[in-house]
Amino acid sequence: MRLSTFLVPVASILGLACAQIGAINTALADIRNDVDAVKNAFNAGTPAGITSSFTELDDSISAATTVVNNSPAIGLLDALSLANTIGSLQTSIDQAFTVLKAKRTAVDALGLTGAVRTSLVGQRSAVDMLGGKVISKVPGIVKGTARSFMAQLDASYAAAIAASS
Repeated sequence: MRLSTFLVPVASILGLACAQIGAINTALADIRNDVDAVKNAFNAGTPAGITSSFTELDDSISAATTVVNNSPAIGLLDALSLANTIGSLQTSIDQAFTVLKAKRTAVDALGLTGAVRTSLVGQRSAVDMLGGKVISKVPGIVKGTARSFMAQLDASYAAAIAASS
């Protein structure tokens, strides 16, 4: 057996795995960008901006779920890399929810309180689904850490939902 006969398939598999983790990181970065857009929309205080930013965030969460679902299992090093991306996303979510809570009176005045709460409840469910997909793809040794990240995200959503009630 020639060495190239072995190396070409291995290189192809490794290339696919790297492409998949890249796609997952990109999808999570898209979510982070849309979370930042939600924060900016609340700071701007326009009903259309708030509504459209939530819609875009819903779409990016759905797209990321599809990417993760269609990806092969994630290796340990890639899972550790992914942890950095998720940590950055958590920071963005916490910052956005801080603004959301601070703008509660303005949101009430715009008549968007119910819509914001409904969006947050739907996103919490969608993020839980996305997290479940990510957890199913990471190695067993880091599943506990992944679950911890997801618990933090869920707690952030729960607090934002409570603040918008």
